[in-house]
Amino acid sequence: MTLAIHSVVFFKAATTEGAYTTARGMLGLDGLTISTSIASADWLIAYLIGGFAIIYLLPNTQQFFIDHEPSLEPERNETLWGLEKLKWSPDWRWAIVFAGLFAFAFTNLSRVSEFIYFQF
Repeated sequence: MTLAIHSVVFFKAATTEGAYTTARGMLGLDGLTISTSIASADWLIAYLIGGFAIIYLLPNTQQFFIDHEPSLEPERNETLWGLEKLKWSPDWRWAIVFAGLFAFAFTNLSRVSEFIYFQF
């Protein structure tokens, strides 16, 4: 995998010197540093705490769909940390949630974003 990633660096670089500089940085040969703008950002800590809260406190897909048997052998003894209301059910509340998500995604389709492989 590492070889494949490094080959992309050499493929995408504008110059050979740029590819070598990028590869050295990826391997940590020029030292390991953290940008001062990232290291001192309070928002980064807030995002990390929020991300870990989402990962460890919210139910996963098996817990979310447990009443509809999403797996071969559902385990019903898993705790949801008091978030049992986050189980999916085919009712109007979940229809509103998913309609809102659809509307948000649909309205953002016209937003211009660079295609990652625009150089090809």
